Amino acid sequence: MIRKFDFLVIGSGVAGMSYALQVAASGKGKVALVCKTTIEEANTAKAQGGVASVTNLKVDNFEKHIKDTLIAGDYISDLRAVEQVVKNAPAGIERLVKWGVNFDKKDDGSFDLHREGGHSEFRILHHADDTGFEIQRGLIEAVRHHPNITVLENHLAVEIITQHHLGIEVTRRTPDIECYGAYVLDPDTQKIDTFLSRVTVLCTGGCGAVYATTTNPDIATGDGIAMAYRAKATVEGMEFIQFHPTALYNSREKHPAYLITEAMRGYGGILRLPNGEEFMQKYDKRLSLAPRDIVARAIDKEMKIHGLDHVCLDVTHKDPEETKHHFPNIYQKCLSIGIDITKQYIPVVPCAHYLCGGIKVDLNACSSIHRLYAVGECSCTGLHGGNRLASNSLIEAVVYADTAAKHSIEHIDEYTFNEAVPEWNDEGTLTNEEKILIAQDAKEVEQVMSAYVGIVRSDLRLKRAWTRLDLMYEETEELYKHVKPTRDICELRNMINVGYLITRQALERKESRGLHYTIDYPKHASSFQFELLEDSLETDHFTLTSQSGKIHIQGNNYNSMAVGLNYYLKNYCHTHVSWYASDSIVMPEELPMLDKTVSCQATCDNRFFLNYCTFGYTMAYWKWQDWERLIDWMALNGVTMPLAITGQESIWYKVWTEMGLSDEEVRTYFTGPAQLPWHRMSNVDYWQSPLPKDWLVQQEALQKQILAREREFNMTPVLPAFAGHVPAELKKIYPEAKIYTMSQWGGFDEKYRSHFIDPMDSLYGVIQKRFLEEQTKIYGTDHIYGIDPFNEVDSPNWNEEFLSNVSKKIYESLSNVDPEAKWLQMTWMFYHAKEKWTPSRIKAFLRAVPQDKLILLDYYCDHTEIWKNIESYYGQPYIWCYLGNFGGNTMMVGDLNDTDMKINRVLAEGGDNVYGLGVTLEAFDVNPLMYEFVFDKAWNQTQSTDEWIEMWAKCRGGQKDKNILKAWKDLHEKIYMTPALCGQAVLINARPQFEGVQGWNTYPDYKYDNKDLWAIWGELLQATDVVNQDYDFDVVNVGRQVLGNLFSDYRSQFTACYKRKDLSGAEQWAKRMDDLILDVDRLLSCSPLFSMGKWIKDAKDCAASEDEKNYYEENARGIVTIWGQKDTQLNDYANRGWAGLTKSFYRGRWKLFTDGVLAAMKANRSFDEKKFHKDVTEFEYQWTLQHEDFPISSGESAVKVANELWNKYQNDFR
Repeated sequence: MIRKFDFLVIGSGVAGMSYALQVAASGKGKVALVCKTTIEEANTAKAQGGVASVTNLKVDNFEKHIKDTLIAGDYISDLRAVEQVVKNAPAGIERLVKWGVNFDKKDDGSFDLHREGGHSEFRILHHADDTGFEIQRGLIEAVRHHPNITVLENHLAVEIITQHHLGIEVTRRTPDIECYGAYVLDPDTQKIDTFLSRVTVLCTGGCGAVYATTTNPDIATGDGIAMAYRAKATVEGMEFIQFHPTALYNSREKHPAYLITEAMRGYGGILRLPNGEEFMQKYDKRLSLAPRDIVARAIDKEMKIHGLDHVCLDVTHKDPEETKHHFPNIYQKCLSIGIDITKQYIPVVPCAHYLCGGIKVDLNACSSIHRLYAVGECSCTGLHGGNRLASNSLIEAVVYADTAAKHSIEHIDEYTFNEAVPEWNDEGTLTNEEKILIAQDAKEVEQVMSAYVGIVRSDLRLKRAWTRLDLMYEETEELYKHVKPTRDICELRNMINVGYLITRQALERKESRGLHYTIDYPKHASSFQFELLEDSLETDHFTLTSQSGKIHIQGNNYNSMAVGLNYYLKNYCHTHVSWYASDSIVMPEELPMLDKTVSCQATCDNRFFLNYCTFGYTMAYWKWQDWERLIDWMALNGVTMPLAITGQESIWYKVWTEMGLSDEEVRTYFTGPAQLPWHRMSNVDYWQSPLPKDWLVQQEALQKQILAREREFNMTPVLPAFAGHVPAELKKIYPEAKIYTMSQWGGFDEKYRSHFIDPMDSLYGVIQKRFLEEQTKIYGTDHIYGIDPFNEVDSPNWNEEFLSNVSKKIYESLSNVDPEAKWLQMTWMFYHAKEKWTPSRIKAFLRAVPQDKLILLDYYCDHTEIWKNIESYYGQPYIWCYLGNFGGNTMMVGDLNDTDMKINRVLAEGGDNVYGLGVTLEAFDVNPLMYEFVFDKAWNQTQSTDEWIEMWAKCRGGQKDKNILKAWKDLHEKIYMTPALCGQAVLINARPQFEGVQGWNTYPDYKYDNKDLWAIWGELLQATDVVNQDYDFDVVNVGRQVLGNLFSDYRSQFTACYKRKDLSGAEQWAKRMDDLILDVDRLLSCSPLFSMGKWIKDAKDCAASEDEKNYYEENARGIVTIWGQKDTQLNDYANRGWAGLTKSFYRGRWKLFTDGVLAAMKANRSFDEKKFHKDVTEFEYQWTLQHEDFPISSGESAVKVANELWNKYQNDFR
C-alpha cells in the first residue's frame, strides 16, 4: 500500500513532536508521526535531569554557557552549532511552556534552577526528577489534539527511499542523493507499506540498546542512523558514546536501567565505594561534579581495581525531606527495591546513555541526502563535540526542530511526491522461523559492544569487536534476504550497522578525546612527539623541546625517551607517576611549554631494579595490570636491567618431571607463592606445598606478558638459571649424584632444608642445559642470568679451590648452552656471612669466571659498600645498589645526602668496572623518594638534594601549597638522616614485652626527635584545598610513623606502672595504648596502599576454587606475620603498618599482653612471661588460619581523620 504525507516524521520524542507541531501549524500539508511502539515510549521520557538554558541573566550569560559546552566537548564542538543552540534556547523554553510543559518554579515565580556537572552556573530547568516525562506528556497532549498530525503507533521504518530503489546505483560519492520517503512495516498486516513524502525527518533517538546495560529503552537500536547510513548519508562522531556514570544497579533492569540523574550529584551527592571511601579526588578537582566521561571512567576503574559490581552515590548527609521533594521518583524507585536513599547509599553503575554523534547535519538539520533531515539524538549537529554537557540534549532537539521546521516550510513547495517509487517486493521470501538465532545474535551484539567498545577501549579490543560484528553482519544479511522483514530482524540489522559504525570510527580516532578513551592513545598523547635518534653518542641520552605547541622528546632508545618524558612530567607538570596500578596519573589541563632546550646524558647505561625478595613481599599475587604499571614506572625511571624471575616454576616442573619426578613430588618440592623467592635462592623447600598446578599456568602466561613489555622498552630482563638447587627426591633417581643437604635457614625444621648438587658433578651441566633450553623456548633469552648459590646458607666446603671450582663450573654450564651468557650474582652473602667470606675466598670465587662475564650486585651500599673493601671486586663489573628496605617494613628511613655522596664517589672513584646503579629493595615501602632519587642520579642532572626534594614536594601538592614544601624540606633535613636497617618497626608491630623487643625483626628506635616529626605532620595538615593522592599518602604515612613512635612512650609508662605496682595507672595506660592502636589503624584504613584487605584479596583472586582461596589466604597472612613455622627467627620479619593487620593482629597481641599483666597485678602476682610467650605464639598461628575479610579502605578522608588525631594527641608533644 502507498501512503502520502507532506511531512514524514519518524520518531516521537521531543525532537519529532516539536518538529511535527511546528510544521503542522504552518498549513503546508499533512504530517505523519511514525512511532516504533507507542507515542509515549521514547528516550525523552527517560530524561530526569532537565533542560539547560540561560534564564537568570543576573549571574549567567550566553558566553558562560558556550564556554561550558566547548570545555565539555573537548574543544571539538562546532562553534556555530553551539552558539545557535545556546542563543536560541530561551525561545525554545518558551515554546515548550506554550505547548503545556510545566517547569518547577520558586515562590516568586522564577524558575527553580539546578546546576549539573560541567555547568558553571545554575541554569537547569526541571520538573522534579522526571523532566523528560513532563516534556513528553505536554507534547503528546498537543500532538494528539492537532488535526494536521496523524500518529501511527507500532509502525517500524525499515528503509529510507532514494534513487537506489528506482534501480539507480547509489554510492557515497553519488551527488544529489534524494529522499522520497520510507518503507514502513504495518503491524496489522505485517506488510511493508510505501510512505511517500516531500520531506522526511529522522528523529529516531539513540542506540543505547546495542550495549548490555543502558538507560535507553529497548527500542533505541539506532534505526534512523542505520537507515541513513545504508542510504549513503554521512555519519560522524559515532565513537563518542556517553556512558552515564550513575544508573541504578539492579541486575533485573538493564534495558532500560533506571537513571539516577546527574542533578543528584549537583544537589550534593558524593560518590563512594561501598565501604564509604570517597574516590573522585584521585581523578578530578571538581570531584563528583566532574563531567560525565571523567566520572564514568573513574567509576569503571574503581570497579576494576576493587572487583566491584557497583559503586555508591551518597545523599544521606542531605536533609531527608528536601531529598524526597527534589527526587520523589528516585526515592520511590529505590524504596521499591529496599533502599531508603535518605539513610542508605544508592548502588550505581555506568551504562550507555547518549550518543553524541550520528547523522551529520548542518545548521538547518539537513543531512547530506537532499530532503532528509535529522533532529535529536540520531543527528550529529556538532553541538556536543567529544562529549555532551549535561542537559544540553533536550534543548538541542527543541532548537534544531525549530530550524528544521522553518527550513522545510520554506522549501517544501519545491518538492513533489515521486510516483515512480515501487512498492516493497517480498514475493518468494520465507516466513521467519529463526527467532532464536536473531535473539541470540542481538545478545551477542550487546556483549561484544560492552566488552570491547565500552568506556575504556584499545585497538586490540576494537579489532576484536570488528571481526565479530563482521561475521554477524554476513550471517544476518544472508538471513534477511530469505525472510519476510519483522521488527526483530530489522532491529538486529540496525544494531549490527550501528555497532560497526561505532567501532570503525573509534578505530579511526588515534587519540583519547572526549568520550572516546583508549589505552593506546591516552589524553595528551597527541601533544607529545617522540623521535628515535641515530647518532654516534653511545651513552643513553634525551633532549626535550617545545615545537608548534607540542612537547618533542628525542632519545637514543625507547628507554631514554621514557626517562625524558618523566623528566618533563616531574619538573614541568609536577606530575608523579607511582608504581601502583591503583594510583591515578593527574595531568594539568594544559601542558606547559619549555622555554629552552633540555638535554640529559646518563652517567651509566645499566640501571638494575628489584630483588628476589620483592617477588614475595610485594608482588607475590600481582596480576598483569599491576605489572604493566610497574614496567611503565621502570621505563620512566630508566631501568634497563629488571630482575625477571616470575613463572620459572613452570619451567622447572617440566624439567623435573622429564627427569623422572612425579607431579606430586615436584609441586610438593615448591613452596607457597609468597615463599617462592627463598625456595629459588636454595633456602627452604616443601613449605605450604603442594603449589597448585593452576598457579604454574597463570605465572607462565604472566611472565610472557612481563618480558614482552620490558623488551619493548629496550630493557634487558635478567632471567634465572640453574644455581645447583635440586629436589631431595632426585637422589633416588640419580643415586650417584653428589647432592648436599644445605645448612639450616630461618629456623625451619630439618625436613624443609634445601639440597645442592655439586657443580663438579656431571649432572649439574645436564640440568642447566635442560632448564635453559626449555626456558629459552618459552620465554626467549637476553643472555644475562641470575644465579645465586649459597645465599644465607653455608657453602658445603670453604676451601678456596672448591669455591673457585664452583663458580668456574657454574659459568661453564651457562656458556656451554649460551656462548653469549653473562652471570649476574648478588653479593649479599659477602655482607651477610662476612666472617666466612674472607677477601681471599671472595677473590677465588670471583676470579674463576672470565673477565666481564660475571656482573656483581653490591647489594646494600646504602649501609656497607663491599667494593671499597675488596679492591673493587678484583676487576669484575659491579653495580652499586641501594637496598633501603627489608621485608616491606613500614619505617620512614633513608639518608638522601649520604646516598648522593656515595653515588658521586663510586662514579668518580669506583674504577672502570663500575657497571651501573641499582635498587634492590626487598619490598615496596613508605620511602619511594629514595629509590626514585637513585635512578635520577643515574643521569647527568645537576640538582642538589635540596633542589630534588623541592621538585619531589611539588609533585605531591607543593606547587599548590607552600606548607607542603616546608614539610618536605624538614623531612629531608631532620628525618631522612639514617639508612634502613634489617628489622625495623614501630613498637605497635612488635611482640609485646615490658622493655625492648624480642629478636631483631622489630627494632623501633629512631635517631630524630619525634617532636620534629609531629611538627612536620602539623605542617602538612595546614595545607588547604590540595587534591593530590600523593599528599594523602604522605599525611597517612607521617601520621602513622609519629603516632607509632609515640606508642613506645606509652609502653614505657605502662611498664613503669607495673614496676611500681600502680594498678590504676597501668589500667589507664593500657587503655591509652589500645586507643592509640585503634587510631593508627583508622588512619591507615584511609588509604588502600596501607591495606591488609587488598593483600588478602589479591591472594584469593589467584584461586580457582574455595579450597585454593583458603590456601592463598593462609599463605598471605603467614608471610607478613609468622613468616613460616611457629616462633622462628623470622617471626615479624615482614611486619607492616597496614590497616586490618594493625587492628586485628598487632592489637590482638597487645591486648593479650596488657590484659594478662593487669590480671596478674589484680591477683598480686608477677606476670608469667613464659606462659605469655606460649600464648602469644599460639595466637599468632591461629590468626594465620582465620578467614576474616578486611576492607580495602574505610572511605574516610585521610586529611579529616589526621586532623582529628592531631588535635587529640597534641598534648603528648607539648
